[in-house]
Amino acid sequence: MPNEVIGMLVKDEELNKKKAPHVAFAYTYLYIITWLYRYAKYGVMSFEEITKPAILKIMGVAETSSEYNYIIKRGGVLDRLGLTATLSYTEAPISWWTYKEDKHGFPEFTYFNDLEETSRQIILNGQTTKHRQIKEPLLATGFRNPFNEEGCEEDYNGTFYDEGKQYTHQIGFDVFIECMTNEDLGINAFYLYAFLRSRYGANTDVSIALETISEESGLKPTTRDTALKMLKAYHLIFCIPEDFCLERGEYTTNSSTYKVIEDSNRWNEIPNFDFPTRKVYHVSTHVDYEDGTG
Repeated sequence: MPNEVIGMLVKDEELNKKKAPHVAFAYTYLYIITWLYRYAKYGVMSFEEITKPAILKIMGVAETSSEYNYIIKRGGVLDRLGLTATLSYTEAPISWWTYKEDKHGFPEFTYFNDLEETSRQIILNGQTTKHRQIKEPLLATGFRNPFNEEGCEEDYNGTFYDEGKQYTHQIGFDVFIECMTNEDLGINAFYLYAFLRSRYGANTDVSIALETISEESGLKPTTRDTALKMLKAYHLIFCIPEDFCLERGEYTTNSSTYKVIEDSNRWNEIPNFDFPTRKVYHVSTHVDYEDGTG
């Protein structure tokens, strides 16, 4: 997934009009439709499994919900931001492959329109493509302009292709499944997991303040804290907490360090809340504090 997509969602005014911003939903929806497209699932899954209600159900949202229509409809937030394009099912990727000489594994697609009529009818199984739509993940299939370390935009191919992997983060599908099937996790925890992973850069973890997590992810503090707690409890992330200093003024303290756990064998089947937590103290108790300067 492109790192820049999070900033695009967080800065969007329409997404943030709600009391509880819908950034986590938008990111998670973009993740699943990117997966569907990349692995050409439209050729192996039934129509019933790729409808809007079916995708909402996977995400833990009521199939009849219209709350998020403004995000995913044709011309909605994702389309407006240039993150997706709403296409007819006739333009769906049905199969994919890579050339043997291509060591990088960049995909080539066969689309529904490319098929012989007989093959089309086998896939349709008596149904019609009328009114059936898919989403194309444009930052994967087209071009993108992520910000580099100096804060300047650079031109890259989409994330599916050569020179398109820079400034991206990869989230295993098993993480998605775990979060969507666990009522304690859900889309907020999945999004927060992805957010932390996107902040690694060239490192293997990230040190970041709670306030910065909320500011840069768009998650409200209460939502953030709940998601962090459950991610730690199921050991999808590990945190080395730094103590919190009250009334620190100009006195600086370190931020907690977070590491996502990618190996599903290390996740907890039941929540374990016996994990390290930060301590809270007043600045006047710190050994380096001098009265009148803190």
